[in-house]
Amino acid sequence: MKTKKFPISAVIIEFVVIILIVYTANYNNKFTWYGFSVDENELLYISQTGEIDVIDQGHTIRILDVPTTRGFQFTIENGNTIAVYTGAHSYKLDLDGNILQEAELTWNPGIEPNGPFTSKNGLTYHMTSFWGRPQIVLEQNGVDTVIYQMPLISYLGRILYYLLFIGQTYCIFIFFNWKYNINDLLKRHFRKHGTVLFR
Repeated sequence: MKTKKFPISAVIIEFVVIILIVYTANYNNKFTWYGFSVDENELLYISQTGEIDVIDQGHTIRILDVPTTRGFQFTIENGNTIAVYTGAHSYKLDLDGNILQEAELTWNPGIEPNGPFTSKNGLTYHMTSFWGRPQIVLEQNGVDTVIYQMPLISYLGRILYYLLFIGQTYCIFIFFNWKYNINDLLKRHFRKHGTVLFR
């Protein structure tokens, strides 16, 4: 009996998938924005996994640690206090990330992660996306202006993250087809029921 060779394409794709797994394990906290807010100086705050990035004119000027390793809700109150809600607890932080207050969370804060959010100075912002790339938009005089968007390297990582699942599914299918010859099984099944899809 001739031994079937495992398809080399599946080996290559699985190798690429492993590389993607390593990549996403190190950078997956940059692939998702959970919400945003703006302080009294119109600095932009974007929540990611376990941290808040502070953006000034398109550049990250500091990163604030948040007491959780998962996604969370947050907003800026009165332009100078960060309110963080992690699911079980609520925190009040100053704009440097220092914890001012901690309490058990017994209500749903109901924060809309995409906004709109109106800053202390009366400017209105919201979050949208273009081809899956999150963007922060300033609404002013009926005109929407993109003031910040997910960095290209993070956006590409986000795409690769989804390709990871597609590639893994393909490899699983190829493996089972190699091991059990799915085409032959389908042929026998449809012949038994009077229908043949594969010739």
